[in-house]
Amino acid sequence: MELEEDPARRDEETVAPPIAPDGGWGWIVVIAAFIVYVIADGCTFSFGVFYTELLDYFQQSKGKTAIIVGLLYGFPLLISPFICALVTSFGCRIIGRLGGIFTGFAFLISIFATSVEFLCFTIGLIGSVGLAMCYLSSIVSVSFYFDKRRGLATGLAVCGSGIGTLVFAPLIEAMLVQYSWRGSLLLISGICFNMLITGAAFIPVVKETNSTIRPASPAATKRLPGIRDLRYRSQYLLADDEDSESHCRSQTHRSDVRRKASLILSVDSKVVNVTESCPELTTVRETVNDSTTSDDKTIVSRLKSFWVNLKDVFRSMIEPSIAKNVRFLMFCGSNFLLCLWFGVPYVYITDFARLYDISMQDGSLLVSVIGISSMFGQIGLGFLSDKSGRPVLIYAVAMCLCGGAVCFVPVCFEYWAMCLAMSIFGFFIGANYALATLIVIELVGLEKMPIAFGWLQLGQGIATLTGTPLAGLMYDLTGDYDLTFSVAGAWIILSGLILFPVIIKDNFFSTDKTKLKAAEYSEVPVIDL
Repeated sequence: MELEEDPARRDEETVAPPIAPDGGWGWIVVIAAFIVYVIADGCTFSFGVFYTELLDYFQQSKGKTAIIVGLLYGFPLLISPFICALVTSFGCRIIGRLGGIFTGFAFLISIFATSVEFLCFTIGLIGSVGLAMCYLSSIVSVSFYFDKRRGLATGLAVCGSGIGTLVFAPLIEAMLVQYSWRGSLLLISGICFNMLITGAAFIPVVKETNSTIRPASPAATKRLPGIRDLRYRSQYLLADDEDSESHCRSQTHRSDVRRKASLILSVDSKVVNVTESCPELTTVRETVNDSTTSDDKTIVSRLKSFWVNLKDVFRSMIEPSIAKNVRFLMFCGSNFLLCLWFGVPYVYITDFARLYDISMQDGSLLVSVIGISSMFGQIGLGFLSDKSGRPVLIYAVAMCLCGGAVCFVPVCFEYWAMCLAMSIFGFFIGANYALATLIVIELVGLEKMPIAFGWLQLGQGIATLTGTPLAGLMYDLTGDYDLTFSVAGAWIILSGLILFPVIIKDNFFSTDKTKLKAAEYSEVPVIDL
């Protein structure tokens, strides 16, 4: 059975994506992505240690200085559609290395900063562009190399976030003691330039004519799937090929249904079986002429491709049915409130501890406590979600407990109490990283997940961009952090409570039609590769 041809690309041949090798060079890609997350998230979530030094040096208000951190948190999310189009046009390898250059250069020129505005431009804008390039290229590359083990591979890659926060907070504090904030930024820039090396490992997977899989040489780099290709996701088409049927097996576990769907594509009159566990990677465009490689493409043609893909990104985000999905809109509202305030402990806990005569070294360790607790929370809450099949309930309860820990901070007068509050916060904030994608799929379905997740990230970017400076402004108005942490915790608790109507409706007022649809998905055959 053949898919309908897209009139806009009659000059190109749509073929099945290369089969993920689930190993081999893919493990090198996982290691490279792990290092990217260690460096990128380590610098981002530990920047609160720099925050106190910048306050003392520039003598600006806490709200104004926090704009640097707000940009570093939120701007990568806001520009993700543009970076997505860049990755689609130029590939993970080029964009990953370019991201390392941008990030390292941003921290390097920041040593000449004479004002907070200068740092907002260098670290907040240029650095954020580089970080967004590194994030997206690394996770997409891992997704291409793994299918059956994609959950494990992705989990190993992103757990670098928690380890990075654990390591970088005391590391930055030690550098500040020895080299001041300018020397520390110089050293951080050198560390960020290492992402130029990790980006070189993101070699795309290509499918050879004899169906063997190998990493492509740099000269054979192919483009990533365009946004138009997403229309083919989640199409469950049946084939009569006996050989393909011998590789099929029925998957009835709810967690597997979320991740996998069977897609049959017809290529050159031959049926090719593709497991679609990542909807963005459904099809790959290759030129009809095999002699045309990425090295032969001009900059002009790549820029034209970028413009086309960028328009596809924004065009694909217009989906009326998502705007009418009340359950999804409630989750977006919940996540917006969370992202508006969840940066408060990361940025301000070190300065809060300093008010109680706790050393900067011990204060920076509080950020490390958040990082290591978050890593365990992602693993534990993700496992609990798979076992229970109720990610929305787990997420809602986790946010309530997370907000309670933040509310507890103003009454923490001892260092051990601060450590306890940050460990509880870190563990339960892990639900946001581990369950957000699963919840989106649960609410809108696999087919519309990329579009819905794009809207979710847009809200996250706006919230994180404004929330951190707003919290600093609250300190400027009141003169202490009590109101800041109390308000932040209360809103995070509210972000969890908002979801309970959705939970009640799904568990006590679910219709037979919904159950029938879930059963229908559970019987979708999945190809074992």
